[in-house]
Amino acid sequence: MELVKTKYKILFSIEFHLEDFPDDLNQYIKIFPDKNTRLIIPEYRILNRKQKNSHVSLIHVEDEGPLTDSPKIPLQENEVFRFIIKVSERSFLNRTHLASYNLEANIISLSNQVNHAVGSEILLSRPIISYNAANDYEPGYLAESGGNHFRAILSSNSGDSHPVTDTNFWRSIPDGTYVSQADLQPRPSDFDLDTLMLIEILHSSTLPSAYSLLDGSSTCKEINYKIKLFS
Repeated sequence: MELVKTKYKILFSIEFHLEDFPDDLNQYIKIFPDKNTRLIIPEYRILNRKQKNSHVSLIHVEDEGPLTDSPKIPLQENEVFRFIIKVSERSFLNRTHLASYNLEANIISLSNQVNHAVGSEILLSRPIISYNAANDYEPGYLAESGGNHFRAILSSNSGDSHPVTDTNFWRSIPDGTYVSQADLQPRPSDFDLDTLMLIEILHSSTLPSAYSLLDGSSTCKEINYKIKLFS
């Protein structure tokens, strides 16, 4: 009898990180493929699994020959995998800098098209926006100034502006790798209020190489995308 070989590789993983939180975030953060992604998952023979803090998508690959570790069913150019993120307990947000964000009017929109890699971390959030005295800042909003990064602890606006050097209004944070107000977009009318985030993972030959799912030989890179929250 001929031996049948089936091999899977990680197509991508989405890892959540909350500063100084040692437990598995999967108990609070729930990730669901959208309608179209649910349809294409079986077409590409993708398996979705959980690891600590992570959602992992594995894809059926060639097990031998010149195409070893390439998807058995080649990915279509500009294919998009979309995921809806919900939290099991809204109180979980109180552990994060998102607690004061208006997440009834907005959702957090994340994508592998942002080109925001910092060191070895491949982020799905956009770069934090430079401080501007004309902007409104709510507690938890983040700002960059002079290569340093800050978190607002009190509200300010153009009529009552406070530079990031004002420690009554701002606290320094370690770096610029966190989700911020730059990732907010108006909530689509068909998204229920339980939806916190929308994640889009694109397969495209035009993506920056650090963000692409496959290398130049169409081999799975087993890329790990990060979403970082500040506590």
